[in-house]
This record gives sequence, structure tokens and C-alpha cells, in this order.
Amino acid sequence: MSKVAIIVLHFGDKKNTIECLDSLKKLNYDHKKIKTIVVDNSKKNLGFAGGINKGLKIGLKDKSINFFLVLNNDTIVDQNLLTSFFSQIKKDSADILGCIISYFLEPKKIWFAGGYLNKTFCFTKHPYLNKPLTSNIQLPKSDFITGACMFMRREVLEKIGLFDENYFLYWEDVDFCYRAVKAKFKILCLDQPLVYHKVSSSAGTEGSNKLSNLRAYYYARNAFIFMKKHNLPMLTGIFGQFFIRLPYYLSTVVSLESAKQYLKGVKDGTKYYFSS
Repeated sequence: MSKVAIIVLHFGDKKNTIECLDSLKKLNYDHKKIKTIVVDNSKKNLGFAGGINKGLKIGLKDKSINFFLVLNNDTIVDQNLLTSFFSQIKKDSADILGCIISYFLEPKKIWFAGGYLNKTFCFTKHPYLNKPLTSNIQLPKSDFITGACMFMRREVLEKIGLFDENYFLYWEDVDFCYRAVKAKFKILCLDQPLVYHKVSSSAGTEGSNKLSNLRAYYYARNAFIFMKKHNLPMLTGIFGQFFIRLPYYLSTVVSLESAKQYLKGVKDGTKYYFSS
């Protein structure tokens, strides 16, 4: 049985973290083979990437750890999460895995079931977002796995490195998976609902996909960082930010201030993209 490091990033309500850790205690796995690392991001906010990287570095020092699970603190896991991941790995040797994640408040409603990346216009999509959870769901190929629950082999981290901290918050999981695919690693999303997500509780809007002030800025800015870093098509990429993402996300903000933060993110992202 392989040893696994589970990285839980604490931010916001302690109650969420405690409930997440309680669910991990119920995992159907040899707990002597689990090393749970909780990173406290509330005192000094390193961002998602920085906080997760801090935990991954601790885990990587232990050479007996062969697998890593990155987990949001506002999630509750099914007891069969790890056994399901290892069962899938035995079937097709996947390197990065995720699973169907449903809403904690609405467990029969899908939040994540694989991610799609449009490289032409540089936008991402959860194709199954808000769709009902059915027993015969068949998932298409996934371009990325959400950082809310990402399981990976040690070899992935050793070859492509850690999460890119330039993003701070959001898009770092897309970037990580994009680099992994370029390095010939295989990504797979299980067709099983194994995680329940409270969704944005750390941003103060539990159960909602609407953009809070915190989310809006980084959602807007970070697509430009991704475009520039990976040399995606400029004209269609810029078009995608102003004529696809901007209208869509402005319709999902929670307040006027959130809209201002999104526009600030677009401004700063554009400035970054065209800087030398």
C-alpha cells in the first residue's frame, strides 16, 4: 500500500477545516500510510499556489511518499476516495486524477466533472457545472483537474515542479495540468462523486459560483498570465478576454465592487501581457 501526503490548505472558517479533517479520518485506507499536512494560510496569505506548495515541499522531503492529494479545506471526502484513485491507477496508469465533485448543500448537483480549456480564446469551462448527478454519466477527456481535489504521482512534481505562485489564486491548477500534459503525463477524472464542496466558502459566498471581490480580480487577471506564459494566440486570446469572458463574468459578480475588481484584473492583466 502506497504512502500518501494529503495537503489541506486552511483559510477562513476553522469549522470547514475541522470538518474536512474529520472526513479524512474516515478514509478507507491504512492511516499509517497517510501523512496529513495542514497549511495555515490565514495568518499570512500565500495564495492557493503558495500555500499548497508549502505543504508539497514538506511532503516531498519524505522519500517514502509516492502520491499527493491536494484538497480544499471546504470539502468533505467520501471514505472511498483514495481506494478509488488507486483502483483507477491500476487500470490505466493515470498520473493526475480528479473525481466528480458535487455541491455540499446540493449533493445531487455537479460542481466539477472534468475541466475544458479553450486554448484559442483562452477560457476554461466546467462542462457539467450545475447538471444533475446521474448514474450513467460518461465523462469526456479532461484538460485539467480542479485544485479543490487533485491526486497526483510524485513523479509529476519531480518533473514539472510545483504550482506557479505568480497566479496567487485561480488558474494555477489549469497551468499545472497544462504543463503536465506537455510533459506527457496523463490526466483523468473519475466518473464517481467522491467529494462534496462547500464552494467559495473561503471567499464568503458558500454554495455560490458568483464572483466575490476576492475571486473577481484574479479570475480576470490570471488568464492573461496564462496566455503570455504559454504563448497562446494573441489576437484570439485577447478577443476571448474582452468579448467572451468579460461579458460572462460581469454577469456573475455579487456586487458593483466585484465588477470593479474584475475590470481592474482585466486592466492589470492586459498591462502584464504587453509588458516586456
